[in-house]
Amino acid sequence: MDKAEIQKLCAGSMIENLGIEFLETRPGQVRLQMPVDKRTRQPFGFLHGGATISLAETAASFASYIEVGEGFACFGHHLDVSLLLAVPEGGYVYAGVSLSHKGRSTHIWDVRISDEEDVTVALIRVTVKILKKN
Repeated sequence: MDKAEIQKLCAGSMIENLGIEFLETRPGQVRLQMPVDKRTRQPFGFLHGGATISLAETAASFASYIEVGEGFACFGHHLDVSLLLAVPEGGYVYAGVSLSHKGRSTHIWDVRISDEEDVTVALIRVTVKILKKN
């Protein structure tokens, strides 16, 4: 599934509402970007932790979806979150994934969120549940 197909699949979802874009989509290599703007900031002008978590869960879930293919639903089941640095409004943050465990019904991804200077702003481990669609 290429980037255009994934963006079309995400139309009308929270992914689209947060401005998340897919930069790279191949097995084991998913990279996303998200703006730090009025949609993703908290009232004090910094990236909202919830938006950061949504970016990480999106990266991990789609990484699993690319691994298993159509016919399956993939979604975040458990997250372990370390928010390390505040990111001011303006610019983008990026998510990259690394597969730690690949089972039949779960995958575990380590997601690194970085800023435009490639400074790590969050580390998030996401357990993804994989269900076969009927």
